[in-house]
Amino acid sequence: MLWIVNDFNEEEIRRLGSAAGISPVTAKVLLNRGIRDPEAAARFLNPRLEDLHDPFLLKDMDRAVERIKKAIKDKEKVTIYGDYDVDGITAVSILYRFLTSLGCDTGYYIPDRLGEGYGLSTEAVEKALSGGSSLLITVDCGITAVEEVDLAVKKGTDVIITDHHQCKEVLPKALAVVSPTRPDSAYPFRELAGVGVVFKLITAVCNDLSLGQAYLDFMDMVALGTVADIVLLLDENRTIVRYGLERAASSSNPGLRQLIKASGLEDRPITPWAAAFILAPRINAAGRMDSASKAVRLFITEDEEEAERIALELQEDNRLRQDTETAILGQVIEKIEEKGELCGEKVIVVEGEDWHPGVIGIVASKVVDRYYKPCILISCDKDGYARGSGRSVEGFDLFKALDSCSGLLSEYGGHVLAAGLTLRVCDIPGFRDAINRYAASVMEEDTLKPRLKIDAVIGPAEVNLGLAKELERLEPFGVGNPAPVFEYDRLVVYEARPVGGNRHLRLKLGRGDNIQPAIGFGMGEMALTLNRYEKVDVACSLEVDRWNGYERLQLNLRDVRCNWWESAEHLYYISLDRCLDLSYGHRAAEALEESLGPAYGIDNFLSQASEGRKTAILVNSLRSMNSLQKLFSRFYINIKKDVRVCYNSCEGAEEAAIRVLVNPIPGRIRLDGCERLVLYGPWVSGTYLRRLLDETGHGEVCYCPNDEEPVFDTASVVPERGDFEAVYRFLRARCKDGALMLDLCALADNMNAEGSPGINYFKVKKCLEIFEELGLVKVAKVNAESVLITGVYTGREKVSIEKSKIYQALKTLENQQGCRGN
Repeated sequence: MLWIVNDFNEEEIRRLGSAAGISPVTAKVLLNRGIRDPEAAARFLNPRLEDLHDPFLLKDMDRAVERIKKAIKDKEKVTIYGDYDVDGITAVSILYRFLTSLGCDTGYYIPDRLGEGYGLSTEAVEKALSGGSSLLITVDCGITAVEEVDLAVKKGTDVIITDHHQCKEVLPKALAVVSPTRPDSAYPFRELAGVGVVFKLITAVCNDLSLGQAYLDFMDMVALGTVADIVLLLDENRTIVRYGLERAASSSNPGLRQLIKASGLEDRPITPWAAAFILAPRINAAGRMDSASKAVRLFITEDEEEAERIALELQEDNRLRQDTETAILGQVIEKIEEKGELCGEKVIVVEGEDWHPGVIGIVASKVVDRYYKPCILISCDKDGYARGSGRSVEGFDLFKALDSCSGLLSEYGGHVLAAGLTLRVCDIPGFRDAINRYAASVMEEDTLKPRLKIDAVIGPAEVNLGLAKELERLEPFGVGNPAPVFEYDRLVVYEARPVGGNRHLRLKLGRGDNIQPAIGFGMGEMALTLNRYEKVDVACSLEVDRWNGYERLQLNLRDVRCNWWESAEHLYYISLDRCLDLSYGHRAAEALEESLGPAYGIDNFLSQASEGRKTAILVNSLRSMNSLQKLFSRFYINIKKDVRVCYNSCEGAEEAAIRVLVNPIPGRIRLDGCERLVLYGPWVSGTYLRRLLDETGHGEVCYCPNDEEPVFDTASVVPERGDFEAVYRFLRARCKDGALMLDLCALADNMNAEGSPGINYFKVKKCLEIFEELGLVKVAKVNAESVLITGVYTGREKVSIEKSKIYQALKTLENQQGCRGN
């Protein structure tokens, strides 16, 4: 992803933070949300029910309330007509419960997703009114149903429309059209969900009939529908969701209680994430796989046993939905990959026969996640008609795109990021062309580049449990108010392993002494490529991980970038220590160079590798390793994905077209299938290199000098007097009263930061080995990267480093280098 970081004036950050009583980091987050003054910050951090807007500010609300009061008074039959998604189901449910509680003769109708499709249709209106209703109230639909409303009116039925979808130029001729999206609306907030509009209607009736705050009894359901419909969680929606989800855990609705129990969320706080990704899919599964009316029955029943039975049925519907979705996703990806032109289009349009229309919207979302392009999936029926569902990316209005193709569509509707449509099968090719022409005319150059908005760049001093708890004040998170994402750089990977059936990634990351656990959902494959002590930059959220009464900070990863320039150093020096046997004898490097023959430029071999010749490149120098990385990054993009960098051995990289083997260990190299063996750059020891080649037994060996590094930099591996002094001072200062556990990579980093430039893992380890040899320290080895210091010499008698055999062996490296570029 492309990380986007906003810069703010430090004085503005300080002023807002001071006035609002929050940290500079949280102040930056608020500034990113467009909140700049202390009063707005206070309202955002402390939403109040008193701040909900007057429902009568909605156009036609007064007419709607008067008509409902008349229906109640005259005991008229009222039918609620809703959509089959979570927004529509919750809207139907709360309005039904409210009206029946007032003694109103109320029924409901939800069209079949497969047989009737979204919104009002003439056939569905006929069915809905067949029971003799004199008032039809639509929820979460109806704003574009001009002809269907005309039909109802001609039959003598009054119609109240409550909706939140985008309007067309002409509104239906209903008795009342209650929607914040009306062009003539003066309502302060346009982003209510469909169930939110119904909530305002219920609130208005309660206010008019002096029913007090009876409308608050429905806030849990309103919050659930609002989160599920992916509307902006700002303004009123923020208040509704915060207070509504607090009520959900102890809901008075038997159906919601049983659904929470069946979903494994009993006795746990209901977060927006749990509502959107655990509860909502189960509710949606009813409309997708069976009938949405089943979910309505769940939420309107007062019978606990019936509620439990339906909740368990929804569990099974959801399992079937998941299986169906997986199968369709596989077919869609296969079609996209087979037809190369689909990948090249700005909007991916894929059709298939008899795909379940109830799940293609979810699958379209996953296709968008995979390719970062708008996607429309179309299920073709045998009758020559097709239904489609689309999802978009930020910056491309899908509803407007469909509107530009309206001549090819029978029906369509939706939002900026999600929409549905119906059309004839024969019109699909023309529709694909038309929507891509429209996309080409309106898309900005970088619309299809995945971007991640970063709220702030943070460092170890700011990463703590206190900040994570402060950030919880910004909840609920969702569209418009996402969980804050931070850039946290130069972190050392101390542990990387897959979890959750290899789907997710569990890491331990840190800088210096600040080491934190991290979770990367859907990043399980990275566990195979991240090396211990590699350095990474991460984009993450800070979370409080609570379990069994215990709290700890956890990083929730959004993106991970391998910091090659930082991480290569640790991995290089660790692998150098493993491969370099200082007991090797001396051998002239010049004789070795003669046996290799003429030198070639590295570009020559990389170009051959791009043509399919498997190549192994052996490198023993940090600078040469970095030079290779630059070449791959800048000039050989087409083969970069086929490169595998390994340390000490090539295990697990047998299929890679190019194996870069850093500091190979003699006897552990497997170069099966490689046509070329290339030595790149200088080597620390001719003896080491000769033994390596003798045990490799590879026929064709070529040498490529690195013009940037004619000879191996032995100063980077042979400790100097200043290095010994710095390490010894560190040990004496910190090992006064017992044992001291040292992470050698972290120690090298800290010493560099504290004024010992040039120190590295290899030098630190050799200093400790030499000190131990001379009796200056007592070392209990734990593993290759960590040691336990159990004692430090504190006597006054001087000990000469020159007496160390290890030091003497290191010094001989200055005279026995391997291949040279000069």
